[in-house]
Amino acid sequence: MFLRDECTLLFVRIEINPQFQSLAQDIKDYCGCLIHFFRLHESSSKMQYPNMRIIMNWIINNLHKRLISSPYALYSSVVKMVNQKKEDIAKREAKKDGMLADWTIDDLGFQQEQITRNLFDADVDVEENEDEVDETLVKNYIRVPLEYEKVSLPYLEILASNANQFMGKSGVVIQEIVRSMETEEMFGDDEKNAYAEHLKLVLKRHGVDLGQKAHRESFKARIINDNQDTKMKRLLTLVPEIAKKAKSKKVIIFTRFIDTLSYIEFYLQVAKLLEMPYFASAEIFSINGKQPVYVREQVYNKFRRSDDGILVATDCMAEGIDLQYSANILINYELTWNPNRIEQRNGRINRFGQPLPC
Repeated sequence: MFLRDECTLLFVRIEINPQFQSLAQDIKDYCGCLIHFFRLHESSSKMQYPNMRIIMNWIINNLHKRLISSPYALYSSVVKMVNQKKEDIAKREAKKDGMLADWTIDDLGFQQEQITRNLFDADVDVEENEDEVDETLVKNYIRVPLEYEKVSLPYLEILASNANQFMGKSGVVIQEIVRSMETEEMFGDDEKNAYAEHLKLVLKRHGVDLGQKAHRESFKARIINDNQDTKMKRLLTLVPEIAKKAKSKKVIIFTRFIDTLSYIEFYLQVAKLLEMPYFASAEIFSINGKQPVYVREQVYNKFRRSDDGILVATDCMAEGIDLQYSANILINYELTWNPNRIEQRNGRINRFGQPLPC
């Protein structure tokens, strides 16, 4: 994670703790299954597709990229894989279908060039079809012989469980909030309070009433203190530090994945509800590529008019949009694999017309 402040590029060192290394090992174990399977069937007539190796590498690298981005990005993707595998196993057992699926690049609906561009972050608006890419590859590529599918499933279940444990068991809560927000009108007059209200309702369903001091302290201990994600913990201390030093109290946070955006927004909103320093008075906004253009404009204009605001955005805001009039502090939550993407992000605020050092 790094940021630009006072026209200086600052790198923020994040500690890699044993828990993070354990998650990386869980990914390695599952990827070992994929590689072992590929090598066993590489000579099979149904594996005579040169693109299959690229697709397998895409899955392996995508899991690692999501882990580096945030534990929730990894958790969300793996939960989809687990659910799809369980559904697939049940259907195939009912049909007594233990054979290897016929794989062709046409069935997957992706060309080698598209997958390669996604892998190396070549497309700025890639998050618009991010879920589609995930789901299609999960439904098609991860289909392996039934007996092998049963063997590989526990690896993914362990990975999902450990990822949720790593972030203080907040994964289920975030998913519920995201689903809840998607089913409601989000952009009315009470937009800035919508997330907080949904968060309170979801927490009550989990037996947490933030109006009670004991509940607040217990929730803070579980969600904030028990979270093993050192990058998120550093973000929650870094933002107030920067805002205190800077002449502006407005911050833009860029991230690669929509799931990571949901993760960041959740913790910023939790910090606000818990009245942590700086966050208590800050307004939290988020923009992603799945929102209609007019919605992005509405949210951005509200962020621009706010006095103390934090905008969390994906790369849909990193190209062709001038942000220099709204903020002078930018945080890249993760390093993308494409250095041009970083320059595009930084160039949104570090440009002609910026009234403050950035």
